Amino acid sequence: MCEFEALSTKFRKTVKPRFRGAGKGFDDLLKIRQDPVSFMNNDALLQVSEFVKSHSPNSKVAVVFDLDSTLFCVSSRTQAILRHLADEDSFQSQYKNVAAWLKGVEVRPEDWGFRALIERHAPHGPIEMFQAIREFWKKHFFSNEYLHHDVIYPHAEEYVRHLEGLGAEIFYLTGRPEASMRPGTLAALAKWGFPLDSHAHLLMKPSEVEADEHFKTVTLKKMAVEFDHIWFFENEPLIIQEVRGALPHIRIVYVETVHSGKADPPVDLPRIGMGFHGRWRL
Repeated sequence: MCEFEALSTKFRKTVKPRFRGAGKGFDDLLKIRQDPVSFMNNDALLQVSEFVKSHSPNSKVAVVFDLDSTLFCVSSRTQAILRHLADEDSFQSQYKNVAAWLKGVEVRPEDWGFRALIERHAPHGPIEMFQAIREFWKKHFFSNEYLHHDVIYPHAEEYVRHLEGLGAEIFYLTGRPEASMRPGTLAALAKWGFPLDSHAHLLMKPSEVEADEHFKTVTLKKMAVEFDHIWFFENEPLIIQEVRGALPHIRIVYVETVHSGKADPPVDLPRIGMGFHGRWRL
């Protein structure tokens, strides 16, 4: 067994896939957008909607959304990056067979990063090849260059606008680094029709080395001083765990799409899957 195969085997043994909506392709996500019956009993979204409606007239209500794997499906970004890598002369010359595979690679909506892809196909090669893939992916994933490849989960922008219309202050709280991703993030939000105005704000991580869970917890603590009620939509269990420990009064909706596997998913929170469907639209 080569070093790369051993690493891939380690991934398969230690990391369990964490997602809801297995098997969905990008076409399936787009088709759901046209189907008003899909996930009609998604009560978590209605619960938040009714809460905002009843509380916003007499108190300050904030609804906070993560971006990656919460509002945006980012698998198509990873797919575009890997296909770009396949066209790099240096990579082709060293890893011809894997480059040919990457040219037609499909990254599914239920894949977290490129890890699941490696687990699924287990390509042959030295550890240096895996490192080259990871470094290329990381450099480009956390940049403006490929953000236009992201697609939103069905009805995500409709739901955010719906809550803003009911009186909620909207915040996009993301672990994306501000220095390298702000222009592309703003462009993506505008492209997909998300509100960006005096009642909708983008909060990004000021330092690339700061852990997402620390940044989001600290930011939410500051928000809790200003707002009477906060709802927080997040897909990463580790972040949810940190926020719940520090701010137990914040109401959280677990977005059960994909996550890192660094913590177990919460079992006692309202949750949604790959889409913002539900009775709130009726």
